[in-house]
Amino acid sequence: MQPGVAVQAAEAKEHDDRRDENREFCEGCLAKRSEGKKDDKMSEGEQKKKWDTRWFVLHRDRVAYYKSQQAWLHREKAKASIPLQDMVFERGEKKLFMLKAVSLGRVLALEAASVEDVDMWEAAVNA
Repeated sequence: MQPGVAVQAAEAKEHDDRRDENREFCEGCLAKRSEGKKDDKMSEGEQKKKWDTRWFVLHRDRVAYYKSQQAWLHREKAKASIPLQDMVFERGEKKLFMLKAVSLGRVLALEAASVEDVDMWEAAVNA
């Protein structure tokens, strides 16, 4: 072993340990069903059909979503952040899935770009 390699490895591990505290398990663009705004003049049926694209980031203890990937990269405030402690992953048809925060009574209806993406999110949430 070359001199300094063990020190570099130890420093790298320490850096990884610190980074691990806020590690992102999964991130990506998902469509989120919007409930619409109270002042919107849409009917309830139309609201259920409206989907917004958001950038989702799954952290160790929560899932957060942002208006866009750029918003997340620029460290803008998340539109919402929901604890994972009681989060339930529920598969829907094809590319649809739901994240249910049982104690908060919160349900995120989401659509991924592919079935593989749904598999990735399911594995990350259930890890």
